Amino acid sequence: MKKIISLLLALALCCMMIPAMTENASLVGTWYIAHAEQNGSELKVVDSSAMTLEIREDGTFTMSAMGSGTDGTWTATDSAITLTANEEPIEFKIEGDEIIYDTGTAVVYLSQTPAAAADLPIAVGAASIDEFNGTWVPTGLVMTGLYMQLDEASAAAYPKMKVENGKVTMLMDDGNGQLTESGVYEMNFDEDGGRLEGEDNTFIQTFMTLTLQDDGSLYYASSADLGGTKLETAFYYAREAE
Repeated sequence: MKKIISLLLALALCCMMIPAMTENASLVGTWYIAHAEQNGSELKVVDSSAMTLEIREDGTFTMSAMGSGTDGTWTATDSAITLTANEEPIEFKIEGDEIIYDTGTAVVYLSQTPAAAADLPIAVGAASIDEFNGTWVPTGLVMTGLYMQLDEASAAAYPKMKVENGKVTMLMDDGNGQLTESGVYEMNFDEDGGRLEGEDNTFIQTFMTLTLQDDGSLYYASSADLGGTKLETAFYYAREAE
């Protein structure tokens, strides 16, 4: 059950509203992210299959997210479905044609119809390494298939990024308006893909890429394997005015 909770909490870092399951509609099938909101703000779905729930007619289920899956059994009433793994139950509400998980601050809605991917900036290859140079400010977070726009207050919880010819310095606000280094990485320019690539082995092997986007933003993606669970996060950055 701890695996189920961890998968759902991964969504809650970013997460999650509703249209309308007929009374006779079957729960059996594969459920995908339909939409989500956090603290009342709706999130964009980037990949509806980043978290899936397969409910089978024999009373079993498989929940998958971040490259990992959990199996268990399920029971249902007219208004709720309860998933149980390792003798620990967790309840989803049934409302309309969706099933809903509410964490208190985040709400995830699953549907048997995958949501269309949100319209986000498109990657473009840089011609040279110096096109990445500058100081960049976080504007959006992508995790578990969901995109969250960052306002000024929430952006302050994540590092700015200074790029100098492949050297990437992460800068965190120390709480007093001063920026301090939280990590420095030497990244290589991939001429074929027009992007920067690097690796961080401080705690766990993490692969990182920086890609310019067609709207002038910068996309930073990191990927790490946590014992079979693939943790992938990404940020959009805007170039800070000089």
